[in-house]
Amino acid sequence: MGMEKKMKAKYFTAVLVPLAILSATLQADTIPGRWELVDALKPGTPIIVHLKTGTRMECSLKTARQDVLELLDSTGRIFTVPKSAIQEVLGADKVSDSARNGLLWGALIGGGGGIAAGAATSKLMTNEGGSGASWTAQWGLVGAEIGALAGYLGDSAKRSRPVLYSARR
Repeated sequence: MGMEKKMKAKYFTAVLVPLAILSATLQADTIPGRWELVDALKPGTPIIVHLKTGTRMECSLKTARQDVLELLDSTGRIFTVPKSAIQEVLGADKVSDSARNGLLWGALIGGGGGIAAGAATSKLMTNEGGSGASWTAQWGLVGAEIGALAGYLGDSAKRSRPVLYSARR
């Protein structure tokens, strides 16, 4: 009975660790409340600003100061907007990113994690008369499938415009 518990624990770990790593990659995003990406923009950079009131402004950055952004609209008017009134700042240029590269990277990373998990638990299979190599290969395929799905979904969920600032919720 003790061997069976160990096998279940290793199997459980071999499944959950790769899933936890893959789900963490899907969580990567702009850190809410941080202005570094906006502050680093060059004057004249086109941006889209969403105010907390719901107003959307397509403009270019004139200057970013400690507490305010000076924005230039398409008519040449300058607006001074307090940073505290801004919900979100997006880059105006769309980012082209197909879901295909996320699928491929996910499959590679997931396959590697699956092979590692299979290798770590293959001794259990050889103790029960199975083949450690086939066990490792099976885990590699499972990891690649999970990784490909996570990578595809992660890339598909991305916005087409980069988020430069997002207010804390």
